[in-house]
Formats: sequence, structure tokens, C-alpha cells
Amino acid sequence: MSVHTRRPQELTQIYVSRGLDRDLARRVAEQLTEKDVIRAHARDELGIDIDELANPLQAGVVSALAFTAGGWGGVIQAHCCAVPVRWRGTVGQAVAPASWGMFTVIQGW
Repeated sequence: MSVHTRRPQELTQIYVSRGLDRDLARRVAEQLTEKDVIRAHARDELGIDIDELANPLQAGVVSALAFTAGGWGGVIQAHCCAVPVRWRGTVGQAVAPASWGMFTVIQGW
């Protein structure tokens, strides 16, 4: 059995399990795979809506802004604080996010 004949049969089984009769389920599976086979399988077999996936450009811009904002604390501290205070502040800035990350991992967030 080839992949092209097995794929509509998998979708047919999914639609039958959802309550369609076998003939209608077969026709729906054939029409959906003719139109866009990847979208049909992603939605019905895997439960993924392709239109709802993350936008990589948006994720990259937000990540860059977050890293920039996080880095400014150390830059401001290095230029404004006395030398003994810089050491404590630098350690605090390194330990605080790491400890918060460990806390969230332990809590299961």
C-alpha cells in the first residue's frame, strides 16, 4: 500500500471515529488531501492549526528587546556605582534570574 493511498485512509478513520459514515468520511478525506494534504493531516491527525503557529519575526524582535533591556541593568550599574558595590550588584544580577528560573522549574511552571 503506497503512502498516497494510506494517507486518505488514516483521515477516513479519524472522521469515522468522529461520527461520519464511512462513505462521507472517505469523500471528505479525499477532498481535503487534494486541496492541502499537509494542512489536513496537521489539523486532524496531529491537532496542529498551521495558522496559529508562532511568528518567527515577532519572536525574534521580542527576544532581542528582552535581552537588550536585561543587559542595560549591568551597564548602568557598572558606570554609576562604586567599585565595592559593583561586585555585589553584579553577583545579584547573575544569581537572581537563575534562582527564579530554578524556582519556576521546581514548581513546574
